[in-house]
Amino acid sequence: MKRQFIGVGVGIGASIGITIGSVIGSIKGNVGFWISIGVAFGLSFGFIAAIIYGKLKNKRVWPIIPAELRDRIQILQS
Repeated sequence: MKRQFIGVGVGIGASIGITIGSVIGSIKGNVGFWISIGVAFGLSFGFIAAIIYGKLKNKRVWPIIPAELRDRIQILQS
């Protein structure tokens, strides 16, 4: 999987985390704490969602396999 998909997933997750954290923080009264918690969970969720999305699309996700090793694997599979 290309790295930009993981970057997009992490970015979207962090944005959603900031939004949810600021809403909860404004209700509870401790905005800074909830924004930091929202970012932490958002980054984790975005990274995991990008990996799951890549596996569903049957693309290479993590780690990035060198080209010569990938060619050897394809030869062995055929």
